[in-house]
Amino acid sequence: MDMEKQLEALLGMHEQEPLVARSIQRLLDKKYRVTLVTTVDAMLQQIQDHGLYGVCIMDANLGKPGSDSYQEAERVYNQVKDAVKAGTVKFMAVSGNSECVRQADAAGIPCLLKP
Repeated sequence: MDMEKQLEALLGMHEQEPLVARSIQRLLDKKYRVTLVTTVDAMLQQIQDHGLYGVCIMDANLGKPGSDSYQEAERVYNQVKDAVKAGTVKFMAVSGNSECVRQADAAGIPCLLKP
């Protein structure tokens, strides 16, 4: 019997929020092998080197904590959006900044407000 390939997730979170990153990682670890990075460039490099991940979760303003900038999420989303639309990748950006979430959502980037 063939072993089922383990699902993989890419998680990009601010270094300043290790508890948030660990909490999300623990949830994903139940089903996914998780790669954790702390910069947009590292996320893009992982996608380039590894290929697409089944799940991508990231701070929408990765590298710019507290900012209302969503361009960081847009850079990553643009790399995976065809696969997201095809249903082979799940993508979610998160932010504690409601304006960042609003702008990302208006740009068509899946984004949720952190509690």
